[in-house]
Amino acid sequence: MAETMSEEDELRVMKLEFQWLLEKQVPSILRKVESVLKACDEKFNSKPRMKSDNSSEKPDKFLLQTRSIDVLKGYVRVSGVSISNAVSKTKRLI
Repeated sequence: MAETMSEEDELRVMKLEFQWLLEKQVPSILRKVESVLKACDEKFNSKPRMKSDNSSEKPDKFLLQTRSIDVLKGYVRVSGVSISNAVSKTKRLI
């Protein structure tokens, strides 16, 4: 029969997993968030355009997600110089 972990052992393992998450996953997620925000900033700070009455301009969609695991997903939709929609979802690993 397999031994069960004590609460102290379980807490220790959870702390180690959390530390791993902070050291290995969070930096890459934050770099991706930063790149999306920079892309949005470049879009907003480009030459100002006159808003046209015909909404034929297709909105740009910037995806936000991690490559290795699905911890963070989302997108920012930009129409002209305005954010028309933004969604982000996080997933608990523990």
